[in-house]
Amino acid sequence: MKKRTLGSLIAAVALLTACSGGGLTGTQMDSEKAARFVNEKVAKNIDRNDWKIFEINWSEQEELENKLGFILVSMVNSAGDCYTQPFIGQIGWGAGELSPEHWYQHLDFAQVKGLDPTAIDPAEYLRQIEAAKAMIPEGYSFKSVKEYTLQETLPSRTELENGTGTYPQTTETSFTLCITEDGKETVSSAGNTSIVYYEVGFHVLPDGTVEMDA
Repeated sequence: MKKRTLGSLIAAVALLTACSGGGLTGTQMDSEKAARFVNEKVAKNIDRNDWKIFEINWSEQEELENKLGFILVSMVNSAGDCYTQPFIGQIGWGAGELSPEHWYQHLDFAQVKGLDPTAIDPAEYLRQIEAAKAMIPEGYSFKSVKEYTLQETLPSRTELENGTGTYPQTTETSFTLCITEDGKETVSSAGNTSIVYYEVGFHVLPDGTVEMDA
């Protein structure tokens, strides 16, 4: 099973220089519009006759901007070869270079169920994000949706190498929110002011319940 480390209210504190970035416009990550755009972009540009998609990830363009900026699709062809296809907001949502998937090199095409991008439900996406926001601890405030991932449950690389992996054809959903501590949003050093934020990971259970990662 492929795992992404998202963390909960984690020890790794990220710093963003206050004067960097900023001013970007685009679709809010915490909106139905973001999920609808991903749905339509992937469905239109990935030929599911040639590919089975096993992961769709979308993320903000810059830290704490909360603007959709990047889509990454992981997929397998009929020969079992795995690739990633990015779509990049900074180039007008053009397609980036098709590259070998860094995690999986080969999968059994016949046993991969494949994700249907048209099944991404914007209303359900927003419900999950709002449910996660409601779990933010008192004294902290939401800043952005860092990333959201849909992935088919697949064998681990070790299992694949040993020929023991199974394909349960189930889907996992996870996402990360960025938050700040109230009254402690910035830190200054040597004349520079930076924003201090924390990443909180969530996953969605089969019944739709949203849980914060331990």
